[in-house]
Amino acid sequence: MTEIERVVRQFHESWDMRDPDRGAEVIADDCDFEDIARGEKLPAKPGADRS
Repeated sequence: MTEIERVVRQFHESWDMRDPDRGAEVIADDCDFEDIARGEKLPAKPGADRS
């Protein structure tokens, strides 16, 4: 399994497991995450390097 496959698998499995912390482990600190289904936007972590 490639690193990309591992990351995608972990993210999607975290939803099935209802474990948002596990899913968040593979999201970059500087990512603005938008959950279209819920209409929620989660901004990057404060102080994240966006360069």
